[in-house]
Formats: sequence, structure tokens, C-alpha cells
Amino acid sequence: MSTSFAGSAEPLSQSGLSQVQTLLGVVPAALWAIVSVETSGCGFLPDRRPKILFEHRVFQRETHGAFDASAPDISNSMKGGYGAAAPISTIG
Repeated sequence: MSTSFAGSAEPLSQSGLSQVQTLLGVVPAALWAIVSVETSGCGFLPDRRPKILFEHRVFQRETHGAFDASAPDISNSMKGGYGAAAPISTIG
């Protein structure tokens, strides 16, 4: 496993959340919406790597569809498809 993300992998403290809000210039509700939707409340996997959602639509757009036919599970323009079969990345 890569050690570049090693750390305590704990949720942000109130102080950390305040710093992020100030840095981004957002209200608390906006930050909490992102945290709850994008990370299910914590941005780390059990082994302390950050959660990363692979965006197949972004990959498809950036590669101009070059992998649509050969790898439709990772390159397609369809919305959704992020259910249990497509969990957050375990690349490390």
C-alpha cells in the first residue's frame, strides 16, 4: 500500500471544518452537504486511504470515448451507475 496518504484518517475536527469553510469561502451548510453526500460522513477508507469516486463520464469525456467499446464499465457517458457494483476506488 502507498504510504503517501498515511495519517490518522479521522473526520475533520470542528477547527478543521472552520478552516476549510474560511479557505473555500462557503457557509457551513454547503460544506456539510458536500461532506455527507460525497464521503458518507468520512473521507477515508478503513485502511486510511482517501475515498475517491471514479467518474466514468469524466474519463469518457477526457479520453474522447476511446475506451467506450473496450471498457464500458469505466468509460461511458451514461448518468449514474455508482451502485454497489461500482464502489469508491480501492486503487492504492
